[in-house]
Amino acid sequence: MKWYRKLTRVEMKLRHVAYLSYLLPAPRVRRLVPDVLPLSAVDDNKVFVSVVILQSRDVRLASFPLMRFNYNQINLRTYVKDPYTGNQAVYFVKSGVTSAPVSLLTRIVGPSWQEVTLSIEVKQSDPGHYEHYAAFGQWSGDFHLVAEETELDLSEIAPFGSVQSAADYLIRPLIGFYGPQGRIGRFGISHPPIRPRAMQLLEFQWPVLDAMGLVSEEKVKEPHTVLLVPESRFSIFLPARRVIERSRS
Repeated sequence: MKWYRKLTRVEMKLRHVAYLSYLLPAPRVRRLVPDVLPLSAVDDNKVFVSVVILQSRDVRLASFPLMRFNYNQINLRTYVKDPYTGNQAVYFVKSGVTSAPVSLLTRIVGPSWQEVTLSIEVKQSDPGHYEHYAAFGQWSGDFHLVAEETELDLSEIAPFGSVQSAADYLIRPLIGFYGPQGRIGRFGISHPPIRPRAMQLLEFQWPVLDAMGLVSEEKVKEPHTVLLVPESRFSIFLPARRVIERSRS
Protein backbone atom coordinates (compact mmCIF):
# COMPACT_ATOMS: atom_id res chain seq x y z
CA MET A 1 0.00 0.00 0.00
CA LYS A 2 1.35 3.43 -0.92
CA TRP A 3 2.24 5.59 2.08
CA TYR A 4 -0.19 8.40 1.27
CA ARG A 5 -3.15 6.02 1.26
CA LYS A 6 -2.51 5.32 4.93
CA LEU A 7 -2.89 9.05 5.62
CA THR A 8 -6.16 9.26 3.67
CA ARG A 9 -7.64 6.15 5.29
CA VAL A 10 -11.03 6.76 6.91
CA GLU A 11 -11.46 4.76 10.13
CA MET A 12 -14.62 4.16 12.13
CA LYS A 13 -16.45 1.91 14.55
CA LEU A 14 -19.69 0.33 13.29
CA ARG A 15 -22.39 -0.43 15.87
CA HIS A 16 -25.76 -2.23 15.77
CA VAL A 17 -25.37 -3.20 12.11
CA ALA A 18 -28.41 -4.89 10.56
CA TYR A 19 -28.28 -6.61 7.15
CA LEU A 20 -31.58 -7.37 5.39
CA SER A 21 -30.73 -9.38 2.28
CA TYR A 22 -32.97 -10.39 -0.62
CA LEU A 23 -32.05 -13.04 -3.18
CA LEU A 24 -33.31 -11.71 -6.51
CA PRO A 25 -33.12 -12.70 -10.19
CA ALA A 26 -29.93 -11.27 -11.68
CA PRO A 27 -31.71 -9.46 -14.58
CA ARG A 28 -33.74 -7.46 -12.06
CA VAL A 29 -30.54 -6.19 -10.45
CA ARG A 30 -28.38 -5.88 -13.59
CA ARG A 31 -29.97 -2.60 -14.72
CA LEU A 32 -28.89 -0.88 -11.49
CA VAL A 33 -25.20 -1.77 -11.87
CA PRO A 34 -22.73 -0.39 -14.44
CA ASP A 35 -22.01 -2.85 -17.25
CA VAL A 36 -18.29 -3.09 -16.45
CA LEU A 37 -19.04 -4.71 -13.07
CA PRO A 38 -20.02 -8.41 -13.31
CA LEU A 39 -22.71 -9.42 -10.84
CA SER A 40 -21.69 -11.93 -8.18
CA ALA A 41 -24.43 -14.42 -8.95
CA VAL A 42 -25.31 -17.42 -6.78
CA ASP A 43 -27.96 -20.11 -6.74
CA ASP A 44 -29.07 -20.35 -10.39
CA ASN A 45 -28.30 -16.82 -11.63
CA LYS A 46 -29.58 -14.92 -8.64
CA VAL A 47 -27.83 -12.13 -6.75
CA PHE A 48 -28.30 -10.64 -3.31
CA VAL A 49 -29.38 -7.07 -2.62
CA SER A 50 -28.97 -5.83 0.95
CA VAL A 51 -30.35 -3.01 3.04
CA VAL A 52 -27.75 -2.16 5.69
CA ILE A 53 -28.60 -0.01 8.73
CA LEU A 54 -25.92 1.05 11.20
CA GLN A 55 -24.42 3.57 13.56
CA SER A 56 -21.04 4.99 12.49
CA ARG A 57 -19.04 6.20 15.48
CA ASP A 58 -15.65 7.94 15.86
CA VAL A 59 -15.36 8.42 12.09
CA ARG A 60 -12.03 10.06 11.41
CA LEU A 61 -9.35 10.55 8.81
CA ALA A 62 -6.12 8.78 9.81
CA SER A 63 -4.11 11.98 9.29
CA PHE A 64 -6.55 14.05 11.44
CA PRO A 65 -7.49 11.73 14.34
CA LEU A 66 -8.84 14.50 16.58
CA MET A 67 -11.62 15.49 14.14
CA ARG A 68 -14.37 12.90 14.54
CA PHE A 69 -17.95 12.43 13.38
CA ASN A 70 -20.89 10.35 14.60
CA TYR A 71 -23.89 9.59 12.40
CA ASN A 72 -26.38 6.92 11.41
CA GLN A 73 -26.27 5.40 7.97
CA ILE A 74 -28.39 3.31 5.61
CA ASN A 75 -27.10 1.66 2.44
CA LEU A 76 -28.74 -0.16 -0.43
CA ARG A 77 -26.10 -2.36 -2.02
CA THR A 78 -25.54 -5.40 -4.19
CA TYR A 79 -22.65 -7.70 -4.88
CA VAL A 80 -20.28 -7.77 -7.84
CA LYS A 81 -16.91 -9.10 -8.96
CA ASP A 82 -13.95 -6.76 -9.17
CA PRO A 83 -13.13 -6.56 -12.93
CA TYR A 84 -9.43 -6.15 -12.10
CA THR A 85 -8.91 -9.07 -9.71
CA GLY A 86 -12.08 -11.18 -9.91
CA ASN A 87 -12.47 -10.90 -6.13
CA GLN A 88 -15.75 -10.45 -4.30
CA ALA A 89 -16.84 -6.79 -4.10
CA VAL A 90 -19.82 -4.63 -3.19
CA TYR A 91 -21.58 -1.96 -5.27
CA PHE A 92 -23.39 0.83 -3.42
CA VAL A 93 -26.65 1.62 -5.20
CA LYS A 94 -27.78 4.27 -2.70
CA SER A 95 -26.33 5.55 0.57
CA GLY A 96 -27.69 7.98 3.14
CA VAL A 97 -26.27 9.53 6.32
CA THR A 98 -27.70 11.72 9.07
CA SER A 99 -24.80 14.22 8.99
CA ALA A 100 -25.04 17.22 6.67
CA PRO A 101 -21.25 17.92 6.79
CA VAL A 102 -20.41 14.29 5.98
CA SER A 103 -22.95 14.25 3.14
CA LEU A 104 -21.38 17.40 1.68
CA LEU A 105 -17.86 16.02 2.08
CA THR A 106 -18.68 12.75 0.33
CA ARG A 107 -20.12 14.63 -2.63
CA ILE A 108 -16.71 16.24 -3.03
CA VAL A 109 -14.46 13.20 -2.55
CA GLY A 110 -16.93 10.37 -3.29
CA PRO A 111 -18.84 8.17 -2.76
CA SER A 112 -21.81 10.53 -2.67
CA TRP A 113 -24.08 9.99 0.34
CA GLN A 114 -27.43 11.75 0.64
CA GLU A 115 -28.52 13.43 3.85
CA VAL A 116 -31.42 11.51 5.43
CA THR A 117 -33.18 11.22 8.77
CA LEU A 118 -32.64 7.92 10.58
CA SER A 119 -32.92 6.93 14.24
CA ILE A 120 -31.79 3.58 15.65
CA GLU A 121 -33.03 2.27 19.00
CA VAL A 122 -31.95 -0.97 20.63
CA LYS A 123 -32.78 -2.76 23.85
CA GLN A 124 -30.33 -5.40 25.03
CA SER A 125 -30.42 -7.88 27.90
CA ASP A 126 -27.49 -9.75 29.39
CA PRO A 127 -25.26 -10.91 27.80
CA GLY A 128 -25.92 -8.44 24.97
CA HIS A 129 -28.97 -10.19 23.49
CA TYR A 130 -31.03 -7.83 21.31
CA GLU A 131 -34.57 -7.94 22.65
CA HIS A 132 -35.56 -5.03 20.43
CA TYR A 133 -34.04 -3.42 17.34
CA ALA A 134 -35.84 -0.50 15.71
CA ALA A 135 -34.91 1.97 12.97
CA PHE A 136 -37.10 4.70 11.56
CA GLY A 137 -36.78 7.87 9.53
CA GLN A 138 -37.30 9.45 6.14
CA TRP A 139 -35.52 8.71 2.87
CA SER A 140 -37.57 8.87 -0.31
CA GLY A 141 -40.54 7.90 1.84
CA ASP A 142 -41.10 6.76 5.40
CA PHE A 143 -38.64 4.18 6.69
CA HIS A 144 -39.58 1.86 9.55
CA LEU A 145 -38.03 -1.38 10.80
CA VAL A 146 -38.55 -3.53 13.89
CA ALA A 147 -36.66 -6.77 14.59
CA GLU A 148 -35.39 -8.93 17.42
CA GLU A 149 -32.48 -11.30 17.83
CA THR A 150 -33.37 -14.98 17.65
CA GLU A 151 -31.84 -17.80 19.66
CA LEU A 152 -30.90 -19.54 16.43
CA ASP A 153 -27.28 -20.68 16.46
CA LEU A 154 -26.19 -20.12 12.90
CA SER A 155 -24.48 -23.18 11.46
CA GLU A 156 -25.08 -22.41 7.80
CA ILE A 157 -26.78 -19.84 5.61
CA ALA A 158 -28.14 -21.17 2.31
CA PRO A 159 -27.08 -21.12 -0.48
CA PHE A 160 -23.59 -20.72 1.01
CA GLY A 161 -21.56 -23.63 2.30
CA SER A 162 -20.82 -22.05 5.67
CA VAL A 163 -21.57 -19.03 7.83
CA GLN A 164 -18.08 -17.72 7.09
CA SER A 165 -18.59 -17.84 3.32
CA ALA A 166 -21.97 -16.13 3.75
CA ALA A 167 -20.36 -13.41 5.87
CA ASP A 168 -17.57 -12.93 3.34
CA TYR A 169 -20.17 -12.42 0.60
CA LEU A 170 -22.85 -10.41 2.41
CA ILE A 171 -20.89 -8.53 5.08
CA ARG A 172 -17.19 -8.47 4.37
CA PRO A 173 -16.27 -7.68 0.74
CA LEU A 174 -12.92 -5.87 0.76
CA ILE A 175 -13.48 -3.85 -2.41
CA GLY A 176 -16.23 -1.25 -2.90
CA PHE A 177 -17.64 0.47 -5.99
CA TYR A 178 -19.99 3.41 -6.43
CA GLY A 179 -21.16 5.79 -9.12
CA PRO A 180 -23.00 5.53 -12.46
CA GLN A 181 -21.77 4.26 -15.79
CA GLY A 182 -18.76 6.32 -16.89
CA ARG A 183 -18.00 7.65 -13.39
CA ILE A 184 -17.34 4.56 -11.29
CA GLY A 185 -15.10 4.84 -8.24
CA ARG A 186 -13.24 1.90 -6.68
CA PHE A 187 -11.90 1.85 -3.11
CA GLY A 188 -10.37 -0.64 -0.70
CA ILE A 189 -12.00 -1.75 2.56
CA SER A 190 -10.54 -3.19 5.75
CA HIS A 191 -13.01 -5.22 7.79
CA PRO A 192 -11.91 -7.87 10.32
CA PRO A 193 -13.51 -11.33 10.25
CA ILE A 194 -16.78 -11.44 12.16
CA ARG A 195 -19.48 -13.97 12.98
CA PRO A 196 -22.98 -12.55 12.52
CA ARG A 197 -26.02 -13.24 14.64
CA ALA A 198 -29.53 -13.97 13.36
CA MET A 199 -32.51 -11.65 13.71
CA GLN A 200 -36.21 -12.05 13.04
CA LEU A 201 -37.90 -9.24 11.12
CA LEU A 202 -41.18 -8.12 12.70
CA GLU A 203 -41.96 -4.97 10.72
CA PHE A 204 -40.38 -3.32 7.69
CA GLN A 205 -41.45 -0.47 5.44
CA TRP A 206 -39.33 1.30 2.84
CA PRO A 207 -41.13 2.16 -0.43
CA VAL A 208 -37.82 2.67 -2.27
CA LEU A 209 -37.42 -1.07 -2.83
CA ASP A 210 -40.77 -1.32 -4.60
CA ALA A 211 -40.28 1.96 -6.49
CA MET A 212 -36.94 0.71 -7.86
CA GLY A 213 -38.55 -2.52 -9.05
CA LEU A 214 -36.51 -4.69 -6.70
CA VAL A 215 -38.88 -6.01 -4.03
CA SER A 216 -42.65 -5.60 -4.06
CA GLU A 217 -44.44 -4.09 -1.12
CA GLU A 218 -45.92 -7.51 -0.35
CA LYS A 219 -42.49 -9.21 -0.29
CA VAL A 220 -40.45 -6.56 1.49
CA LYS A 221 -41.14 -8.24 4.85
CA GLU A 222 -39.74 -11.54 3.55
CA PRO A 223 -35.96 -11.12 3.20
CA HIS A 224 -33.81 -14.17 2.62
CA THR A 225 -31.71 -13.41 5.70
CA VAL A 226 -31.64 -10.84 8.51
CA LEU A 227 -28.20 -10.67 10.13
CA LEU A 228 -26.79 -8.59 12.96
CA VAL A 229 -23.27 -7.50 13.86
CA PRO A 230 -23.18 -5.71 17.26
CA GLU A 231 -19.86 -3.94 16.67
CA SER A 232 -16.81 -4.01 14.41
CA ARG A 233 -13.95 -1.87 13.13
CA PHE A 234 -14.09 -0.62 9.55
CA SER A 235 -11.75 1.36 7.30
CA ILE A 236 -12.08 2.83 3.80
CA PHE A 237 -9.05 3.72 1.71
CA LEU A 238 -9.57 6.99 -0.15
CA PRO A 239 -9.35 8.66 -2.57
CA ALA A 240 -11.22 6.21 -4.73
CA ARG A 241 -9.72 5.28 -8.05
CA ARG A 242 -11.66 5.82 -11.25
CA VAL A 243 -12.58 2.58 -13.03
CA ILE A 244 -11.36 2.59 -16.62
CA GLU A 245 -14.16 1.35 -18.86
CA ARG A 246 -12.92 -0.20 -22.07
CA SER A 247 -14.90 -0.48 -25.27
CA ARG A 248 -16.46 -3.89 -25.91
CA SER A 249 -16.01 -3.70 -29.69
